[in-house]
Amino acid sequence: MAKTNSLRQKSILILEKLPGLDGMPSGLNTYHNNLGYLYKSLDALVSEHTEENAFRCGISSARYDVLRARLVGRPVGPVRPSFLPALFAVSERLYRQCPECCDEQMVTRGFAHIELHNGLPFVSMCPIHGVELRSTAEQALLFDQVCRDATSAYQRLREFEYSVLMHQCLQIQAEQSPFNRRAIVEALTLGRWIGGNGRLNLVELLHAFVGFYSGSFSDVRLDILCTSPKYVENALRSLLREDRALHPVWCVLFKWFAESCACSLRATRPEARAPEPVEPSEEQIRTALLEHSSLTSAATALGVSASYLNCMCRRYGIARVWRPKKLDQAIMQSIHQAFNEGAHPKDVMRRFKVSQSTAYRILASREDRVLPIQRRTQQRTEDAKAAWLDAVRCHPSASEKSLRQKYTATWVHLYRHARSWLNEIETARAARRRHSIKSRNGLLLARLSAALSGAHDRYTAPGTKPVFKSAYRLRIAIGLSEHAFESTATRDQVRSVIESPREFIARRIRWAYSSGQIPPYKLSTIARALSLRPSTIQKTFARKTQKEREPQIGNGI
Repeated sequence: MAKTNSLRQKSILILEKLPGLDGMPSGLNTYHNNLGYLYKSLDALVSEHTEENAFRCGISSARYDVLRARLVGRPVGPVRPSFLPALFAVSERLYRQCPECCDEQMVTRGFAHIELHNGLPFVSMCPIHGVELRSTAEQALLFDQVCRDATSAYQRLREFEYSVLMHQCLQIQAEQSPFNRRAIVEALTLGRWIGGNGRLNLVELLHAFVGFYSGSFSDVRLDILCTSPKYVENALRSLLREDRALHPVWCVLFKWFAESCACSLRATRPEARAPEPVEPSEEQIRTALLEHSSLTSAATALGVSASYLNCMCRRYGIARVWRPKKLDQAIMQSIHQAFNEGAHPKDVMRRFKVSQSTAYRILASREDRVLPIQRRTQQRTEDAKAAWLDAVRCHPSASEKSLRQKYTATWVHLYRHARSWLNEIETARAARRRHSIKSRNGLLLARLSAALSGAHDRYTAPGTKPVFKSAYRLRIAIGLSEHAFESTATRDQVRSVIESPREFIARRIRWAYSSGQIPPYKLSTIARALSLRPSTIQKTFARKTQKEREPQIGNGI
C-alpha cells in the first residue's frame, strides 16, 4: 500500500473501480465494505447518493430489486435501465457546479463538492439559486459546447423550471413520486390525452407536445428531443408498455406537459336513429324467395328477420317449401360436377334451389375441401409474396421496419397467412445485409462535425508540440461514448481529422527540426527530444543508415 502513490491504482486496489464521478455506479457493496461503512448504511448510500430514485420512476415496480442488485453488485452490462439516443446522452456523466452553492459550502464545511442533481441530463441551472452552472473543468466537452446556443430570458425561465422538476424527481422516493409511470399515465388520462378505452389521442398529443416545448431550451439536443414526433412517439410507446424502461428525462417532460395542457374534448356526434322498417309487399317477398332460395337469405335481403318473413308468408299464403328435404343422387352428382367446374356456392344455390348451408356442407365434404374464401386467400397471398419480393428488390438496403411502414397492407397479409415464409425472407436479408451507419439527426451531425473540427484545431495549433490525433483522443475531447462515435461518425468524417502513427511521427520530427530543438545526426538525442523510442523512429523510416537518414530528416520527413 505504501508503494502505491497513484489515485488510479489506489482506487482499483481498494474499490475495484476506476476513479471518477458516476451517478449510477456498480460495485457499491465492495465500496461499502471497504470504506462506506464509516459513513452510512448501504441502503442510505444507494438511495441518497445515486440516481436510483430518478431511474426507478421509469421502470415498473417489479424491476426495482433488479436495479438495486445492479447498483450493489457487479453486473454484466450497463447499470442504467434506460438511455437516451446516442447523440443525446453525452452529458449523462458531465457534472457542473453552482458558484453560490460552492460559496455556501466553503463557509459551512470548509470545502466545496459537487451536488448529485447537477449531473442529471440537460440540467444547466441550479434548482436552488437559479444561476447557471459552470463546468468543473477548465474547458467543457467540445460537443457540449457546440450544442448549447445563446440563452434567451424565456429559455432561462424554462430551463430553471426543468432543473427544479429534475431535482424533485431525484429527491422523492419512486413509490410516492409524481414522476413515476403510474402517476404519469393518470395525469395523461385526467388531461384526456388517454381516453377511457386506454388508447392515446396520439395525433393531438404529438401536436400539443411539440408546440408546448418548442423554443424552450437552448440545448439543441433537448430541443430536438422534445420537438421530434418520432422520439416523442417512441417514448409514449415505452410509457404504456410495462416491459419497457423510460428515461427520467421523459418522465419529467411528460408530467410537466400533462399538468400544463389538457386535450380539447371532441364534439359528440348525435346518434343517428335507425330508419323505420318498411313492410315488404307480396311481390317483393315472392321475388326474394325465388332469387335466394332460402328463407334466411331472403329475410336478410329484405332487411327483416326470418321470423317476421315467415309470418308474412303465412299472411299472403306463399309456400315456403320449394325443394325436397333430401337431395337425390342425380342432384348430388350435378352439384359435385358444378363444383368441379369451379362454380361458386351462391351459383349452386340459385341453380339447384338449395340453401346456403347445404351448398357449403357439400363443398366441405369433398376431398379437396377448398372453400372459395380459401382460394381467394391463397391467390391474395401469392400476389402479396410477389409484391413483397419486388419491394425488397427495389429497396435492398432498407430494414424490415422501414419496409413494413411503407408496405403495411402487404406485410400484414403475409404476417397473418405466410408468417414462416416472411421470416425466412427476413432471415436471408439479415444475413446478406452489411452493417451500416445509423441515421442521425442532421442538425446534430453538423454540430458533431464542428466539434471534430474544434478538436482537430486544438491538436494542430501552431507553436505547440504535436499530439497524436487518434480516433480515441478525438472522441474523448468531444465527449462522445464509443458506441455513439462508432455508430454515428462516418468514415469520411473520421479520416479527415485523424492521422496514422507514421504521419504523427513525421509531423513531430518536422516540428522539432524546424524549431531547431534537435541535432540531425544522433538518433538517441532525436528520440529524447521527441519523447519517442529510438526503435519507433527506426520503424518509421525504411532506411536505417546514417547517410540515408540525413536527407529524410533534412526534408522534415
